[in-house]
Amino acid sequence: MSCRTDFSPSTQQDLNATLIETSSLLSKLYNEANSLSDTLQLEKPACLRDVNPLISTAVWLAEVPDLKNIKVNNPVWVSDRKRIDNGLSCFSNLLHLKTKCEQHFIPQALSSDLLSIRQGLVGRTDKWWRFLSPTYRQSKAKLAGVWRGVLPASSDEWLNAVDAGLEYQGTIKELESYQEILSNVFGVIWQSECSELEELSKVNNWIREFYSKITANELPISLAKLIDKGIDKKILVTQADSIKTLCNDISKLLQTLNELLQIDNGKQNSNLQSMSFSRLNTLLTDWQNSALLYDFARYNQIVQAFEPYNIKTLTELAFSWSDTPEQLMTSFELSYYKGLVNYAYDNSEAIRRFDRTKHERSLKEFKRIDGESLFFAQELLVNRLYERLPKKSAKGEMELVLRELGKKKRHIPIRKLLAGSATLFSK
Repeated sequence: MSCRTDFSPSTQQDLNATLIETSSLLSKLYNEANSLSDTLQLEKPACLRDVNPLISTAVWLAEVPDLKNIKVNNPVWVSDRKRIDNGLSCFSNLLHLKTKCEQHFIPQALSSDLLSIRQGLVGRTDKWWRFLSPTYRQSKAKLAGVWRGVLPASSDEWLNAVDAGLEYQGTIKELESYQEILSNVFGVIWQSECSELEELSKVNNWIREFYSKITANELPISLAKLIDKGIDKKILVTQADSIKTLCNDISKLLQTLNELLQIDNGKQNSNLQSMSFSRLNTLLTDWQNSALLYDFARYNQIVQAFEPYNIKTLTELAFSWSDTPEQLMTSFELSYYKGLVNYAYDNSEAIRRFDRTKHERSLKEFKRIDGESLFFAQELLVNRLYERLPKKSAKGEMELVLRELGKKKRHIPIRKLLAGSATLFSK
């Protein structure tokens, strides 16, 4: 994991101090994070990277607005989301129409029979004989009775105002169909026409966003019960700030460790942020063993020495090798010879076209011929030796030797015999 090729005593001292401080802060972070997880009823973080979502959740909960005892853990928020939005839209339209009508009518007019007034006016306001029509005069009189102030001269303004009033009355009836569901989800803050639209919209938007985060797996559904139950936001903020500070301090210390050990984050399982707490604690303890770090430095020196030979695969295999060194050498030799054979096959036409069956047959034939040739050579040698033997009937030296062999006594001296038959004995 470490890329250092040297490890001095001063580096060891700096490393030990950093490791002790990191272990202490990591233990404190682990305890506080688990405590916060229990408070929020969330899964405990397994590594440093998992702590950040926990902090974000805590901060988010601390910013939950005053929901006026509205139950967030209500399935209607999801199942009838469209009806809730339509109901609020209807209520918003109602308030707009009410404001518009109140500019023209007295409050009692909104509950009066505006339809009969409109029926008496429509189709007559632009006629010259309208003053002769009793229906027109009655409708105009009723309109003047509910109009706020003096009735204007423009008949178009009359009709527009009456149409707005009729639309308001229709919206009132429409809103009644949403009364049950709006009362169910908004509880005491729903007061029908007397409700505060801004307050309703704020709560509705926040709860919509909450369930959107749940759908996107950014927040767990269990938080809904926790919100309904209530939580001390000050304590929550204090815990979140403390954990965030610990995370920042630990991140700086891990960065220092990275620099001291020259950790190669490109290798698998080298990212300290994503390493489990138990594994990280074990690693911090192991790093306090100077002998282990000196071995790493020596290993890196050997790896550097091997770099010119382009055997990176072997050095990576050696890093995680768990068997005996002799087996590593055997594995290397096997790989070398296997590669040599593959190279030969790739670069030699003769080897690629090698016929094993023909080759074995040739070997067998050569062995047979070689055996027969040896037998022939033996016979030839014997024959040549035989041909070189002198004949017993030959005169001269052979005769002298045979005569001496036939004597029983009075032999000539050996030296004289050898001198007289030197040619014969040399053969």
